[in-house]
Amino acid sequence: GGDDSASSDDSSTTDDSSSTDDSSTTDDSSSTDDSSSTDDSGDDTSDPGDDTPETTDYREEGPWAVTVTTGSEVIDADCTLSYSVFAPTDGTDNGHVVVAHGFSRTAANVADWASHLASWGYVVLTPELCFSSFFDADHPRNAETMVTLADAVWGADEVTYVGHSAGGLSAVLAAGADPNALGAVGLDAVDS
Repeated sequence: GGDDSASSDDSSTTDDSSSTDDSSTTDDSSSTDDSSSTDDSGDDTSDPGDDTPETTDYREEGPWAVTVTTGSEVIDADCTLSYSVFAPTDGTDNGHVVVAHGFSRTAANVADWASHLASWGYVVLTPELCFSSFFDADHPRNAETMVTLADAVWGADEVTYVGHSAGGLSAVLAAGADPNALGAVGLDAVDS
């Protein structure tokens, strides 16, 4: 029929695009709640304004409180690494990350990143790289010390290396040298 006020279910229709529009119906008392309806593909067809799925905005701080501890590790005669560990206060451990600072910078320059990652459940090391000054820039040695530090702190656990600028290059080199590396993120990785 041509009467839109009395809708009927035409189960033989296979093209969903030809379904009738009943948005002009004013009597909602006889309508059923179809917020959990699905089309033939299994996708939710409910009004997205009513039941929009929650998304996580990783730009915001995560749900975990963060504790910061410090330490140092003698790598060799030329390098004793001072470092900080940023970790969820409750002991959550979603993975290990080493975050390296850039050329002629310090671990304080990446502390906000480390804290942010820890707020999402990661345990993060931020070393003071020994070979990152105007007088002794040595990216392969920094990479070596990052791997040695990760092994000293975490043992044979998997780790992701992250760094900015010269620290980014060291992070990529560290990941290439560490059999436990999950990956590397070199943010603006350069050879300074």
